[in-house]
Amino acid sequence: FVELRISDPLVNLRLFRTRSFDGALIVNLTMNMSFAGALFVLSLYLQDVRGYTAFIAGLILIPAAATILIFNTIGARILTRHDPRAPSIWGLVLVGIGSIAISTLLPALSVLAVILGLLIVGAGLGLLSVPVADTIVAGPPTTLAGTASGVYKTSSMLGGALGVVLLTAATTRFGRAEAAPVSTAAGLTEAESNQVVNALTNSQIAREILDKLPTGERAVVVRVYDQAFSDGASIALVLGGVIALAGAVLAGWIWPRRKGQRTKNPRP
Repeated sequence: FVELRISDPLVNLRLFRTRSFDGALIVNLTMNMSFAGALFVLSLYLQDVRGYTAFIAGLILIPAAATILIFNTIGARILTRHDPRAPSIWGLVLVGIGSIAISTLLPALSVLAVILGLLIVGAGLGLLSVPVADTIVAGPPTTLAGTASGVYKTSSMLGGALGVVLLTAATTRFGRAEAAPVSTAAGLTEAESNQVVNALTNSQIAREILDKLPTGERAVVVRVYDQAFSDGASIALVLGGVIALAGAVLAGWIWPRRKGQRTKNPRP
């Protein structure tokens, strides 16, 4: 409301009158929501449930970078010859498919499955990165290029923050919260159960609480929490995939095809 009525706005809202800019911004926002949220949930899963150290978990998540680098060049080549709309939208579809592919293999998740899913996600990220950045930053008039760049970066940070919040909340709500009654029945207070729900079972806080239980009951509670975390992470990854696919549909609807784009078998 204010930006529309001042002579020198921080963000000139004329930017959002261009549908290609809006479409690319939606792709960037939802891509970051899906990818950042999935990486955060997977890093916790690999450490807390699978028992890997933070360093090893980080190494397992690296392969996505390989396909990002490879498909970055492919996305750039497509951009020079065709409309940036198609690689941007189809790249986001791959991000969604990769996230859902990982989730279908939980809770019996192997490291190979995580790597395979992340390779698909990385391919999508690489495919869309250059076309989206070029459309958002280079598309607007030169006088608005700086503002466009700032909006682009803001959408990336906002998307990443929202993705981590939403997918972490989904993991807790649909998974670990269901395990709280088990720990209460084993002898923990409701407050202690809630603390364990909101912490990693391998964390210092959780260990101090769980050590109050007899060895046998402690093992049962940990096993239930691990299973619940797996179930919650699976649902969270599906949510991340759905966010990406919904973003692709919305961007495809808003983002017009480039005029003058070559068609198959043109008539003379």
